[in-house]
Amino acid sequence: MQFLLKDLRLFLVNAHQDYVTEKPIKMGKKKWLESWCSPSYIHDVMSTLTKNNSIEKLAKIDQIGFGFLRLVPNWSVKTRTFVLNVGNIRLNVELIGKVFDIPSGGDLFPKLDDNNPSHVALKKRFPRRTTTELWDLVYSCLMITESDRMEFRRYFLLVVMKMFLCPTTQQVISPWHIYPVLDVSDPRRFNWPLQTLKWFDMAVEKYKLKGNKTCEGCMFVMLVGRNDY
Repeated sequence: MQFLLKDLRLFLVNAHQDYVTEKPIKMGKKKWLESWCSPSYIHDVMSTLTKNNSIEKLAKIDQIGFGFLRLVPNWSVKTRTFVLNVGNIRLNVELIGKVFDIPSGGDLFPKLDDNNPSHVALKKRFPRRTTTELWDLVYSCLMITESDRMEFRRYFLLVVMKMFLCPTTQQVISPWHIYPVLDVSDPRRFNWPLQTLKWFDMAVEKYKLKGNKTCEGCMFVMLVGRNDY
């Protein structure tokens, strides 16, 4: 079954306890789970840019390979939980890339170099930034110079990671959100599906170890896996 993001319909559901990425596992006792992944937030960002006729910003989003976010529906619910009536879910890089229509290959994100002045400056600028602050920066950022456009890419990618691809329970940017924006000259060259899957793996392991009722990571890929099953 081939399943694309434009065909995806989000719904309010309950969740099961285990998530399968590289290896399928058996279902266990059902548990309630809240996801911090917010499709509705991303929908609002893209809708607001469209309503404001921010043509240059929307074109820049398309250019860096994130135009697929226009197709994320407005999942406006009070809680974000899933029920998946399948025994196993198998997620992989190729599936995520195919559904989001972004390459499932490419370079790894650069590592933070403490000897690089620009890396050090970025490290100091963004940690502890709230989503609201980044939202304001996305909308207020000028698009006059190339430097302005690079900054817009950085703000936008941070919002997407914080609220969709790599959401966390914290209200502020986490240190690992910084690595993907160290170099925004060509975001398309990086392997976003691989990193999204890695973040998802980390979130699930953290959830299983701590037994939290909330789970970080992109739960959207869970729904993708469910519908592709």
